[in-house]
Amino acid sequence: MSMSKAPDAISAHGSSTKEDHIEHLESYTGDGVVTIHPNWWSKYRLILREYMAEFLGVCILVIFGTGVDCQVVLATSTAVASSGRGEYLSINVGWGVGTAMGVWVSGGYSGGHINPAVTLALATWRGFPWKKVPGYIFAQTMGGLVGAALVYANYYHGPIQSAFEGGDDIRTLSTASLFSTYALPYMTNVSCFFSEFLATAVLLVMVLAVGDSNNLPPPSGLAPLFLFVLILGIGASLGMETGYAINPARDLGPRLFTSMAGYGRAVYTYRNHYWLWCPVLAPIFGAQFGCAFYDIFLYSGDESPVNKPNATARAHHEHAAHAMRRNIPAGHEQMALNLNYAAHTYLALTLPPSSSYLQTPSTLAQIHPAAAYVGQVGAMADVQLVSIPKAQWESSEAARTEIMEAFTAVGRVDVQEPKQRAKRDEL
Repeated sequence: MSMSKAPDAISAHGSSTKEDHIEHLESYTGDGVVTIHPNWWSKYRLILREYMAEFLGVCILVIFGTGVDCQVVLATSTAVASSGRGEYLSINVGWGVGTAMGVWVSGGYSGGHINPAVTLALATWRGFPWKKVPGYIFAQTMGGLVGAALVYANYYHGPIQSAFEGGDDIRTLSTASLFSTYALPYMTNVSCFFSEFLATAVLLVMVLAVGDSNNLPPPSGLAPLFLFVLILGIGASLGMETGYAINPARDLGPRLFTSMAGYGRAVYTYRNHYWLWCPVLAPIFGAQFGCAFYDIFLYSGDESPVNKPNATARAHHEHAAHAMRRNIPAGHEQMALNLNYAAHTYLALTLPPSSSYLQTPSTLAQIHPAAAYVGQVGAMADVQLVSIPKAQWESSEAARTEIMEAFTAVGRVDVQEPKQRAKRDEL
């Protein structure tokens, strides 16, 4: 939830009832004024939080994933360990755990994308703001780089260089492959591309399914467990041939690190720049294909461009229903709404990502003077909840028409009824 769109303070002593507010701080008790800016750092944290959540999520993913790669592979040398320390299934479990932990640590703040292919797919098919995409991808890639650097530092002095490589000045792709993906020798270029394309298409079909309120989404907070099973399955069934990158940041971030750690150009020139067309481009295209297939044949929510209203529907102010859970793929519902329907009518206003309205509550007067800001109820498409006094809304048909026309001039408007309250957190 972007707290920059919330009021700077909520007074505990005002004349309004509790039901007039959204509780932004679930655990707060006591008197006084609750502020979202308790000190100078809080303003900067609000700006950086989503991106740093993605950075940390990918860093955790890569620490678990490359860590298990190093432990299993390096232990095959008797100079490193007297006996083996795992097998191929251990690698699948490690990457599955890394994915689950990465989404758990980031999901409540950024949605837990931890994958540029997921970010681009959600921007294309679910209304994730394009203005956030470059920052997300940069943070994800840097998270992969830092995660790989930490694991390399952990294994460097003994297992990697002295024991496995045979000397501190030796760098070969046999250890570079512990951090980034390299295909089996018999794989053709087309086969490599298709393997990553297919695995990522499956990944995104399942990510969209977990975020579809009309399907069978897991309970709030348990999406990481679902993703653990998903990554475990992809690795166990589709991972052998190319190492199942299915995530450009998981491969490119560590590859950038290995090129700086002494492995040089070899990590890029391998198989005619394999690093670009297989673990980067193939997952991106596969993710787009998976989303297109799911939306064309299954998804009915209005968040998808497949379900945008045609001219006839627009003329009647009709559109498909919401079907996307908030903060996918994490799917975490963060907000409990306490609304007073007896005194107010509530409008959900979906703003385009470039809109400058509602950055502060005072700017709401630019749309209609009777409206009051309530809060943000949608993480992916900037859905803002505003209230209109019930007496004014019900005074006449002309008054309702005037209010609706004022809001439809800046975005899409849905009148919220009490019976919809149970669904509100899934907008």
